Amino acid sequence: MTPLNPCPFCGHTGDDLLDVCEPFEAGLMAYVHCTHCGADGPSQYSADDKLAAAEVARTAWNARRPVPECANVLVRRDQRP
Repeated sequence: MTPLNPCPFCGHTGDDLLDVCEPFEAGLMAYVHCTHCGADGPSQYSADDKLAAAEVARTAWNARRPVPECANVLVRRDQRP
């Protein structure tokens, strides 16, 4: 499986990041969850393939902007690189 980037909110990695796959009436929803700060990545749907849904969820988690060097500083939208 694709390795996960650090959490964009708290910067934690490794065991703090979990693949979550929850069934619902039309199939499965998968996403990455940070157990340290509670952040969830984008949800990904699959009709029946748990591993494929988890892989797409990992890709979506990794597709966001990198964690800033100082994550505790807020940057206005018009000042972002």
